[in-house]
Amino acid sequence: MMSVQVSEKTFERLQRIAVPLVDSFDTVIGRLLDEYEGSEQESSAGADLLVVKRGSATQAEFSADAPPNLKHSKLLSAEIGGKVIDEMNWNGLLRAALTHAHKAAKSREEFRRMIAVNFTFGRKEDDGFKFLPALGISVQGQDSIDAWKGALHVARQLQVSLTVTFVWRNKEGAFRPGETGELKFHP
Repeated sequence: MMSVQVSEKTFERLQRIAVPLVDSFDTVIGRLLDEYEGSEQESSAGADLLVVKRGSATQAEFSADAPPNLKHSKLLSAEIGGKVIDEMNWNGLLRAALTHAHKAAKSREEFRRMIAVNFTFGRKEDDGFKFLPALGISVQGQDSIDAWKGALHVARQLQVSLTVTFVWRNKEGAFRPGETGELKFHP
């Protein structure tokens, strides 16, 4: 390992894109490099990629901790704690995880510690926040990778399984257009 010094400003910028208790400096910088390089290569933990043949289809299984670039991907199926989610999109996955956390938390403070995305108690509907009346919180919308990491953080806190299957759309900038992938966390 190498030591690198960064300015306080750069450190603050890295903190804004890191998921607490999930990311390290290495994973944040690796994700930034993946994005910079156009995601032509595997993520920093590309060795954790497993390609599985299911009938005539090929599906890539990725490490939960080192997901690939999920830009232009669409959820096909998702479950947390053995329960299939209703809202089949990345922010729907995050909201399902938050609901799981809300049910399990014994206090407001415990609930706060389970969440690794921007949120506030009460109603807030500007700056990309969406109010979730059943939970009494407003959550800022996330891109696909941050929604995954936010849901993974909750699953880790609760020690419940989390599995998603997704497909990259056939769009310029998609990591593997037309291919499917899977991310799994099992405590």
